[in-house]
This record gives sequence, structure tokens and C-alpha cells, in this order.
Amino acid sequence: MRARWITPGRALALVSVCLIVGTAGVTAQRGQRAQRAQHTPQRAPAPGLRPEVTVHPIAGGDSYRLHAFHIPLNRAELGITDVGMTREISPVLERERAALVVNGGYFDMRMRPEGLVIAGGRTVAPYTRNLGGGILTIHNGVGTLHDGETFLPAMLWGVEFGMQCKPRLVVDRAVNIRSDDGHRADRTALCLRNGGRELDVYIARSENVRGADGPTLQSFAQTLQRLGCENALNLDGGPSTGAAWRQEDEVRVLPPRGSIRHVITVRIPHS
Repeated sequence: MRARWITPGRALALVSVCLIVGTAGVTAQRGQRAQRAQHTPQRAPAPGLRPEVTVHPIAGGDSYRLHAFHIPLNRAELGITDVGMTREISPVLERERAALVVNGGYFDMRMRPEGLVIAGGRTVAPYTRNLGGGILTIHNGVGTLHDGETFLPAMLWGVEFGMQCKPRLVVDRAVNIRSDDGHRADRTALCLRNGGRELDVYIARSENVRGADGPTLQSFAQTLQRLGCENALNLDGGPSTGAAWRQEDEVRVLPPRGSIRHVITVRIPHS
């Protein structure tokens, strides 16, 4: 085969062509990356909840605001987060992408959770027979309020969420508080309606900095019964009462006035 010599002029032309082609390839790759970045779907904001807020007057000219959150259990996912005896609940809302975060049950003198707590089908804290009260469980999107004194471990089969606290405020549509002790405090309660297929979270919150100007237990129970609760369980209250929730594009917070152990998280996945 005869050798073909390349003149200096032809060599310069070939180099120019290679540079042009290479530059075009790099530009095309950059354009493709930019196009992919533009079409990368943004993370959709977590769904929120809009509470119904009503003002309830009480003796002495005071009043409290009652926040009612309505949650369809067939769409919601309930969980438990340990906030380590702090008041920081709004970070949990962001971290868990929850629609609502609300204070949970009691804790003992050693700051350990008191009473049964189940989240994601896992027992976080054991059943406490001495606590009695009630145990609200959720199984297959249906809630049930059990008597904490006659509760049997077999009732936990298949339970995804559970919370033991006291007292039971409403049982089978009837007020379960026999007398009024006159003790006023901010309150938090879980209410079941529609045969346990709907869960309402009620927060009675006063302006008192110690959380001491809310309703009495009997008055609270009567209010929830009038509002249609079929069964209702009182949670930790007073200075522990607090919540954070998403309302449209904003985060609203009723910060606890005292330290708390657990918070209940409510997630509503996109349909």
C-alpha cells in the first residue's frame, strides 16, 4: 500500500474539525444534563390538615380554644416519635413529613413512657395494668377504645398503633366522667366516630402560661360527647398539651409549655 503524506495545511484543517466536533459533543452533554435537571420532579409538599377552631367560654369569664383535626383512618398513617423530654415538636413535623404532630401519653418520674405504646406494629412501651384507663388501638384502618383494666394481650394481634392513657372520656356515646373535680387544665384527646373509621384529635388550649385554664375533665367529656364522639380517650394535658400541623403552605404550632416524652405523628400519603 502506498503511503499518503499529509501536508501541513491539511493537518491544520483536520485538527480544527476535531476541535469543533469535540466542543459540540461537550456542549450537547451539558445541554442534556441541564435538560434532565429541569425535568427532575420536585418533592411534593406533605399534605396538611385544617383544624376547626371554636371558642368555649368557662366560669370566671375565661375561655379556651378547641382545635379539632378530622382524620380518615383509611388514608392516614399514625406513628410515635420520642422527642426526649423536650418541647421541640415542629422539627418532627418536617422530619416525618407529617400533617400533624400532637403530644402523646403520660411519662413517669424517671421520664419513661407510662402505659402501652405501639407504633408500626412494634411495642414501644409495655402495657401497664395499674394505669388502667383506656387503650386506643388501630387495626386495618379501624380504631377501637378498650378498657385498660380488662385488656388482654391477645387483643394486640395485628394492631398497627396503640396508646394507653386515662381516663376514657366518652364510652359508647356516653360521658364516662361521673363527677366534676373542678380541676381546669389544657387537654388533648383522641376521639373515634363513624364506627371507628374516623379519628378526631381535639386540643383544648387556653392562654394560661401554665396550661391551667382549660376545661375540667367532665366538661371536656361533655363537649366531646355533644360533638359526636362515640369513644374518646384523654391524653397527657396541662403544660404537655401541644401540636404542630401543616395548613396549606404554612406550619402552625401550639408549642407545649412543658417537656414531653412522645408525640403522635399523623401522615397522610398522597393519593
